[in-house]
Amino acid sequence: MLKIKQWSQAEASKNLKVRFNDAKQMRIQQEHQWRYNEVLLYNALSEETSDYKGPVTADILQRVFTPENENETGVNYLFKHHRFLNAQMSANPPSVQARPTSSDPADKRRADTADRLCRHGIRAYQMQEKIDLNNGQTLLYGTGFIKTSFDPNAGEIVSFDPAAGMLEMSGDFTMKPLTIWDIWLDPHARNWADVEYVFERVWYSLDEATMKWPDKEELFKKAQKDLQDDTYKQEQYGIVQLQEVRIPIFHYYEKGLPINGMQGRYTCMLEDATLLQPCDTSPHRFYEPSNDPAEIREQVDAEAMGFEVDRGPEVAMLPYHILTDIDVTDSVYGKSFIEYGAPGQETINRLDSLTMENIAAHGYCRMVIDEGADVSEDSITDTNVTVKIERGS
Repeated sequence: MLKIKQWSQAEASKNLKVRFNDAKQMRIQQEHQWRYNEVLLYNALSEETSDYKGPVTADILQRVFTPENENETGVNYLFKHHRFLNAQMSANPPSVQARPTSSDPADKRRADTADRLCRHGIRAYQMQEKIDLNNGQTLLYGTGFIKTSFDPNAGEIVSFDPAAGMLEMSGDFTMKPLTIWDIWLDPHARNWADVEYVFERVWYSLDEATMKWPDKEELFKKAQKDLQDDTYKQEQYGIVQLQEVRIPIFHYYEKGLPINGMQGRYTCMLEDATLLQPCDTSPHRFYEPSNDPAEIREQVDAEAMGFEVDRGPEVAMLPYHILTDIDVTDSVYGKSFIEYGAPGQETINRLDSLTMENIAAHGYCRMVIDEGADVSEDSITDTNVTVKIERGS
């Protein structure tokens, strides 16, 4: 028998602060390469930023990614290959087909129903579009994440009380691709199966945060004001020009482990590890499926007739799915093809820029003057137009 470890409020805050700091330190090793990949993909010909820690925005492209002179040019082959690979992955997506396990007509009808349900889900939840977005990020950064979960605030309206100002939703399945800048992984993991916990940054407006945690309104106002006054952090987040500053709240998911009774852990906190709710079991829990198709059919039929089925205890899982471009040994994060094509792309850019400079130089009208001529160099704005002839040469 194993003794389950329960965290108190103080222990949870302390442990999560240590884990979050470790996860951030571990991710710093990847962030420089991610920013460099963005610079190369979006054809930035100037120096990359050193402090920016977020995805490329229109403001960043306009302010930073600008050629330093008119002769600096290049053909972005990496962007071409990125578009090609993304299109290939979109045109040939993984498919799911439900097949009957026997020749029984009823079994065939069930398989046909399941197949139609799968195709309806793909269309209704726009899965193909979201997969394409995730593929693009995977090719850019080498790693992409998709989150699947049950959102109690999604779905259809169940009841609405205008007098009390209360709204109840039916809840629904949600699937969304996540930017890699909002995910911090277990720094001790060497592959995805070893990842025990994940921190996810979610941006809330003040109204949304207050609706979910009404007793923390003053805490949210202070966090919002601190972010508004901190221009350096706004620069990192890419929100300098926004008047309404949203609040970053970090969701902590821990998968089922013997130490937590296979129920996982879940909580939400601010960046300084201030907990917004008690650290409880993970909401992303499932029954372990049976490996026997006959047993699964019996369970489904029993539930359809209203009988209770004992499926055993639930096991918590992480609500994230990872996709990597090029796998790396002993690393959860993958590498992007851009990292291997970068030296060639930079060489092509330098050659193209040198060619442009030579063409521009050959297009000037040159003036040949003697070195003793009384012509001040300050009077000539472009030194490329003059050729000095030294005496005796």
